[in-house]
Amino acid sequence: MSAVQPYQIFQNIPELQTGRLLMRRMVMSDVPDLFEVASDEEVTRYITWETHRSLSDTERFIQVVHDWYDRQEVLYWAVLRQSDMKLIGTCGIFEWVPKDARAELSYTLGRPYWGQGYASEVVSVMVRFAFEVMQLNRLEGRCLAENTASARVMEKAQLILDGVLRQQLYLKGAFRDLKVYSLLKQDWLNLKEVSQESPF
Repeated sequence: MSAVQPYQIFQNIPELQTGRLLMRRMVMSDVPDLFEVASDEEVTRYITWETHRSLSDTERFIQVVHDWYDRQEVLYWAVLRQSDMKLIGTCGIFEWVPKDARAELSYTLGRPYWGQGYASEVVSVMVRFAFEVMQLNRLEGRCLAENTASARVMEKAQLILDGVLRQQLYLKGAFRDLKVYSLLKQDWLNLKEVSQESPF
């Protein structure tokens, strides 16, 4: 199958859904809810974001996201809880290289929503979108070596640990090791096939 090109996705960034969540384009009216997430130092502890100190920081961040849309660089969604349409986090697919059919996923949730399976739902729907719609061959995920919760989310989604990049990133005053995970389309197809097999 021929490679999907960014313009084919970015001209109409789709909404993604799970049983409990809706992922849609980010808009400026998301500022208050996103600030709640991004101003928490425990949330930003393991990610490249700087902690937001004011609503202006969040407004600038959303403008950066809109610039990504315009340049067709990063697919980025606000993550909303469907029960009340409260923004509880963000997720995205970036570092998309169409000729190699690969990209990298990211996800961030506010602290009140940790440990409830939301991150796993987000990753699951992004994996499906990556392989079914973007027609990727390889999807990657990275996290700081000490971010055990994020590592568990990727392992639960059946991403495989490729290795550890030692002191690969200088972040928030220190050199940090990065764990690199990946899932290939064939891996995903095999997993789908196994999950559909009857145990009887």
